[in-house]
Amino acid sequence: MALHHSFITNVSQEIWEMKEILPVLFDNPLKRAAILEDIQIVCIGIAKTLEKQIGLLGELGIDLAIGEEGKIGIIEVNGRSQKEFYHQVKGKDCENIELIYRHPLEYAYALAKS
Repeated sequence: MALHHSFITNVSQEIWEMKEILPVLFDNPLKRAAILEDIQIVCIGIAKTLEKQIGLLGELGIDLAIGEEGKIGIIEVNGRSQKEFYHQVKGKDCENIELIYRHPLEYAYALAKS
């Protein structure tokens, strides 16, 4: 989560899991579900577009913003994610932290087999 009134996300105020912060920002559970679906659509679209242009990618770091009405904005896309941020998730370790390390390796293995 960027500092208040700032779009700079690499100098963050706090790091939260989506399932914890979305209910704070949006009361309506249908709105939260729609936002999560939109995030998935945007991220997959970014990956597909980049892979068409530059070839297969093992990993991407995608910084997004969520507007007050729930609209998703793209801040930037990086060739890999900054995994160290996942260790700073507010209040506890990220439940899926193992997956952020395992999935790129599984993808690389699948590509190597094909």
